[in-house]
Amino acid sequence: MLLPLLENLLLSGTLSGSLYLKKVLDLETWDKFVFTVIAMDNGSPTGSASASVIVQVLDMNDNEPIFSKPHYEFTVEENTDRGTLVGQVIAADYDMDMNADIRYSLENANGTFQINPTTGKF
Repeated sequence: MLLPLLENLLLSGTLSGSLYLKKVLDLETWDKFVFTVIAMDNGSPTGSASASVIVQVLDMNDNEPIFSKPHYEFTVEENTDRGTLVGQVIAADYDMDMNADIRYSLENANGTFQINPTTGKF
């Protein structure tokens, strides 16, 4: 099943036994490759041996967070109590594990608003 994809990604150094990448790997597409390497000699009869190989792809922070909407608009009445929930923004990041953790902050809010750095509520 993985063989056609594997042939596009890995190139064997036939004499050295080294494996080289032919293309850039992306964890979000394939996180692991499992295959068998066979070594054969030129003797008669031909001798051979095999070894299992697992290549685990590690995540890089290669995806930026994306907001669920390009624009948010909320209304609030004047004289609303301090600490009242005004709204929430939502973003997602398609990396894995800690690279997908999102922290929210405000820019140019003049201290009027505060945002929860993990929930996006302000």
